[in-house]
Amino acid sequence: MEYAPDDVDQRRLALRLQSSTLDWAIVCPNWFHQNVTEGPLRDIALAGAGTLRLPVAEAAVSFVDTRDIAAVVTEALVGERHAM
Repeated sequence: MEYAPDDVDQRRLALRLQSSTLDWAIVCPNWFHQNVTEGPLRDIALAGAGTLRLPVAEAAVSFVDTRDIAAVVTEALVGERHAM
């Protein structure tokens, strides 16, 4: 989201939040690991002998486990305060 144009709703909201006096944390995972292991892309990956080919050219794409996302968000909400 940090590279999105300023007129994109999510980017505009993030910029407004960042310029506020509120404590904030923005978590923006892109792909969920479970989409490949349990979800809709699983069959496609299995059909490709474990290889999932996506139309992303040379872009790097990360797959994040939803349990890790939950741990990060929990820490942000109830953990010690961290400098933003």
